[in-house]
Amino acid sequence: MELLSSWEQLSAEQVLAIAPILLQKPSIANQIAVLEALLTPEQAFVYAQFMPEQVSKMLHQAKVWWSKPLKKPIIPTFSMGDMQYLLPDECFYHCCFVEFIHAETVYQRLSSSESGVDRLVDQLILTLCRPQRQDIAIESPEWDGDYRERFNPELIASRIDKANFSMSFRAYFMLFYAGCMQFVHDRYPSIFKKGSGKAGFGWTGVVYDIADKGTFGTALEVKYSPLYNVLTYLDKCQYDFIQWKNSQKN
Repeated sequence: MELLSSWEQLSAEQVLAIAPILLQKPSIANQIAVLEALLTPEQAFVYAQFMPEQVSKMLHQAKVWWSKPLKKPIIPTFSMGDMQYLLPDECFYHCCFVEFIHAETVYQRLSSSESGVDRLVDQLILTLCRPQRQDIAIESPEWDGDYRERFNPELIASRIDKANFSMSFRAYFMLFYAGCMQFVHDRYPSIFKKGSGKAGFGWTGVVYDIADKGTFGTALEVKYSPLYNVLTYLDKCQYDFIQWKNSQKN
């Protein structure tokens, strides 16, 4: 019996069922829980008659889910109050630099916090998830591909008081965030390696360093530049610096 094997194959209900389990250790009990959540109705009927050794032989199909990064928003929207919110695109492709910085700051606080975790997760969600923008003009040369409203950190505080996310949705979003960040880190290893480039003033210092060079304009323009444009620029700067350093040895 073959289980569903990719995130894209899952229903929203299945995603929400397995997300909290995947944030825990892959114990036998948790593997069985994931296995059972992934069964189709037809498979569930057959599975109900399995002997323990037959179940055991299927567990490897469940265990691999702990190593499947979630990089695409399988549940792309949610309602809060009378508003519909959109998740960011796959791998944060249409995120701007400043929302990435804000999200990473919240995540770092979340990683080191022992209390108020739910509120920090809600803050992370509302940093990256926003209502649909009103000025969509797909045919315009100015269209940047992002359907969410422009990032404004001042709006997060007022929205977080309306948040009422389930534990399952929070877990799903954390898996999605981790999957996208893994992709970003893997794509730009020189930027995110331990001890690289963000000491002192952190990402804020990076913003002003880029603004000083004028490549993307003012500090405000740097902040709202597309994330991948900025990271590619930083990656090139890192490469150029290494090339220059190597040339000094000759």
